[in-house]
Amino acid sequence: MSSAVLLGLRLSPVLLATSSLTFSFSEYHFFKPFLDLTPHAANQDTSSPKTPNQDAIHRGQVNDVLRSYIKRQFPSGFATILTLYPLTWATAIANIKFSSGASGTPLLHLPSISKKLYLAGLFFSVGHMLWGPKAKDLMEEIGGLNGHKTEQRDDSTIMRGVDEKQGDNVELLRSWMKLHVVRSVLVDFPSWVCFTTGFYFIVRRGLTL
Repeated sequence: MSSAVLLGLRLSPVLLATSSLTFSFSEYHFFKPFLDLTPHAANQDTSSPKTPNQDAIHRGQVNDVLRSYIKRQFPSGFATILTLYPLTWATAIANIKFSSGASGTPLLHLPSISKKLYLAGLFFSVGHMLWGPKAKDLMEEIGGLNGHKTEQRDDSTIMRGVDEKQGDNVELLRSWMKLHVVRSVLVDFPSWVCFTTGFYFIVRRGLTL
């Protein structure tokens, strides 16, 4: 294996983990504003009188927009996940397998500590999928995808607070966001740290030779 190919292999898990973490960070900021478009946000201005169902209409509009948005956004977002993570696993495994440097080029040899860190990064990256089924189900329910039926909730139903989370896309998204934050903190960020630190030790070893 040539030095250039080996260098690309060593760096690939870092770049892929960075892409995954950036994607997760972007998802948080893209979706969070929807949670602010709620009756509570609309009620902040108390100077003007509001009709009893004015906030409920607002909530219903957000639910409708969310349904249409997720229906179009989720398929491409899911495809991104199914691309980034398996590629991360494949390159991490390849690095562990080809831990020796290229013939006559010990600079890219995978030190023992880097091998352990790449293995830990692989473990955390695979751990992302533990939340996969639940996260996918929530998104499909919001977007009405794959057989999920989204209930058109009228204003009176929302005002009564009947089954608040059932069929309420804002509440479903709130559940997904909590899951997403926990997943990002517990596995996505540690995976990035492991791969980046492992590559750092590769570079540091090469500079000391």
